[in-house]
Amino acid sequence: MLRNIQRFSRESSTSPKQKQRYKSCWIKNIFPGKAKMDTVEREGCKLKFMDGSMTVFQLKRKGLKASRCSFTKENVDVTFKIGQSFSYKAHKQLLKECIPYFTGMFSDNFQEAELSDINLSEEVEAHAVMKLMNFIYKGTFEVITSEVQSVFQLADQWGMTAVKEVCSFFMTRELDASNCLDLLQLSELYSCESLTKACHEIITQQYPAVSYSNAFLESPSASLMRILSFPNLNSGPLGEDFVFESVFRWMQHDPMSRRECLPHLIKYLNLSAVTVEMKNKWGEECMRFDELEETPECMPKRHKQHFIVFCGYLQSRTGPSSPRTPTVEKFDPDSNAFQPLQKLPECPSYGMALSLFGKIVFLSITVGTDPKSDRRVDHMQVWSYSPLLDWWKPVPEIFSVAARERLISCLVNDGAVAHCPLTNKIYGVSLDGSICITVTCTDGDVYCDIDHQLPSLTSDLEENHVGFTAMCHQGRLYVLGGFYGPLLERMCSRTVLCLSQDRESWERKADMLIPRTNCSAVGNGDCIYVTGGYGGNDPRRRQQTCEVYNVKMDEWRWFPSLKQSRSHHCTVAANNQLYTIGGKSYASQKLMGGWHMGGARIVSDFVEMIEPDNPNAEWDRIARMTKSRCHFSTLVI
Repeated sequence: MLRNIQRFSRESSTSPKQKQRYKSCWIKNIFPGKAKMDTVEREGCKLKFMDGSMTVFQLKRKGLKASRCSFTKENVDVTFKIGQSFSYKAHKQLLKECIPYFTGMFSDNFQEAELSDINLSEEVEAHAVMKLMNFIYKGTFEVITSEVQSVFQLADQWGMTAVKEVCSFFMTRELDASNCLDLLQLSELYSCESLTKACHEIITQQYPAVSYSNAFLESPSASLMRILSFPNLNSGPLGEDFVFESVFRWMQHDPMSRRECLPHLIKYLNLSAVTVEMKNKWGEECMRFDELEETPECMPKRHKQHFIVFCGYLQSRTGPSSPRTPTVEKFDPDSNAFQPLQKLPECPSYGMALSLFGKIVFLSITVGTDPKSDRRVDHMQVWSYSPLLDWWKPVPEIFSVAARERLISCLVNDGAVAHCPLTNKIYGVSLDGSICITVTCTDGDVYCDIDHQLPSLTSDLEENHVGFTAMCHQGRLYVLGGFYGPLLERMCSRTVLCLSQDRESWERKADMLIPRTNCSAVGNGDCIYVTGGYGGNDPRRRQQTCEVYNVKMDEWRWFPSLKQSRSHHCTVAANNQLYTIGGKSYASQKLMGGWHMGGARIVSDFVEMIEPDNPNAEWDRIARMTKSRCHFSTLVI
């Protein structure tokens, strides 16, 4: 594609030393060596995590090592037994020193002090005993996800607080929508406040996925009431409609016994925010629907939206060897400030952030060179971000191999990717072929696979038409603008296409007021707002102008202009406000009459905000990112 030719032509001016440095960086990203091991210190122990396992090393053991040397195989004086299948020989004195449970048992005041055999319950796992014995004898043990609960339970029974806490931390790292309800029961049963708090946060953040788990459907009504009462419950793009529907899905799991619980559950919903269509959808399923309408409403506080900015380029040149950033930052509308989050583990050449049933996922594509063949290689990694622990985890299993390959081809070859959370579809749009990927959630686990091919764009767009914007609004896919023609004679486009309801053809909508490329578009209410980009009378000049499209009327009108010309930026809608973020712009200086454009290209860190429903509103500069960036990705959560 034309844009890639531009990028690789710039690389020819890079010095051999710079090329080698960038090549080394590519090799590191695309051909990694051993998996990275996370290391943290907690409860006087060093914890190492890798590939679903945790290794625990006790710190400061020098003072205890000498006393342990006196314990040999010859002087063991007690044996642990689990039925007839397991036995483990140990030393009473060491157990008494290291394990609170045995400190009391082996004291002179108890009859058990004379016992030589300790018969453990058959519910105790043998591997849990072995690991705790390894810890007191050697100061270390390793545990995997399938074993950690049994070690946690035994550590609690024996009063080994440090081991219980590190196991709790391991389970916190492995928390997701599929297991948080089960682990919540475990944490409450064993009075583990840290794990309980973590489970509450996962339920709040990923409620859309949690509500599709088997544990949710099997929850008693009291548990569901408590979940619905959580503050800032993330209800997803459907808002209170989704929460309302999730309650009725829970009821359908056992309608005979659960229908009578509905009046109590409805008290935890904001019925005034539920649409008439959603109420009518479930009216036939509920025998007491009319009574529910009259139930006094409680006004629970739902999730307030904020947005996150991911990665991007640091300079106006955005070729594969141009400087990029792995930094991530979140905007808090209450404090009107950006907060740095954990960096992405790699610097992507292309990226796309998605919220899949409440899970924050980032598609990272790195363009590099195979060190053996010296040919270009495009590598894609899928990362999941945990707001709870502020860390990234690779989750390639979320996407099928076919879906990953098509998304790579789409993003690298000047296509566009759009996500529709209302229909749980991801669209890859390109002249070379467009696809629809379906996002499913089964028992809290998200999976994305190709559903079908979309109709070709070649009959509706010019040859070599690139730089268009793809976005979803009210369940429909739109393609706007772009440019075509030779580099020095390129023509920007005003074309707007919408995928038909049956996804069999493209519908031509009213043209934009001016031609645009590399602009940003976002939906809010019944309108689509388009900001900035190249276009107008000069296809190589960045725009401050904005326009708004009325979906029902199929017509465009002007919208207040930005304070700053922008392209390769992002505009998002959150809490019924529009935010325009970063991008490429021009150098400027503040004079008496306002901001005047200079000629030099810059990358912006400014954010502008406007209230779209206010007819007298104008864009206002409200905040600055911690790092200037362009050609990046944003996500409203």
